[in-house]
Amino acid sequence: MTLIARQATQFTATFREAKGVVAEVLASFASIC
Repeated sequence: MTLIARQATQFTATFREAKGVVAEVLASFASIC
């Protein structure tokens, strides 16, 4: 049970980080245009 919770937390952190990267890329792309 603890392992599943740990994996879920890690997945959430990774997803949040990826979403931040996507937002950053979109922002820089918008500034270029």
